[in-house]
Amino acid sequence: MNTNEKIIVLAVGCLLSLEACVSTRTTGVSTDSASAMHGKSIAISQRAKPDFSAMTAGKAMFGLLGAAAMISAGNTIVVDNNIEDPAPFVADQLRQAVENKYGLVTAAGTGPLADTTDTRKLASLYAAGDFVLDVQTVNWSFVYRPNLTHYRVLYSVKVRLIETRRAKLLAEAFCYRKDDDDKNPPTHEELLANQAALLKTRLHDHAAECAGELTSKLLGAPLS
Repeated sequence: MNTNEKIIVLAVGCLLSLEACVSTRTTGVSTDSASAMHGKSIAISQRAKPDFSAMTAGKAMFGLLGAAAMISAGNTIVVDNNIEDPAPFVADQLRQAVENKYGLVTAAGTGPLADTTDTRKLASLYAAGDFVLDVQTVNWSFVYRPNLTHYRVLYSVKVRLIETRRAKLLAEAFCYRKDDDDKNPPTHEELLANQAALLKTRLHDHAAECAGELTSKLLGAPLS
């Protein structure tokens, strides 16, 4: 990816929301925190489906106006093809790993939609659980490759584990995936053919890999 592409991708990411420029710090669950978790309950945050960016060479030529057009086009693709945000899948994988390791149980109810990354606000929103697992898609998109006619799919996700009573951040981690090693990258048409089947597959594969990576980062063990 050249310098202009990096600038545009960054602009797109920060246009999606201020939360898109997040910390990539990794902090695993400490021994002290782990010992206090057994038998407690954990809630899972709920978030609205984030904006999707469809970055084509034509739109990239128009800077920030092009970035807005990428988001508009991306959101249309998501709606027309019923593409699901990968975050709930990642959250479910992490929830199972956390519950299995620490003897937690899922808190009753789903809770309201979260629109913040603030630890205290998240703790208040999900106070029905002793802990809340917040999993947020930071970026999901596709971008053109240097030849301008073929594409790569990107996905990044952030997770936070918070103790709600003390509004304390216990652990956090970040994961990023892109299919740059694809030996036969798809064209725009191939990526979106059959209700965007290939795009859905790439996003799911990235999400599954991130679920495993985030489990290792948070808990010190891969998914079984």
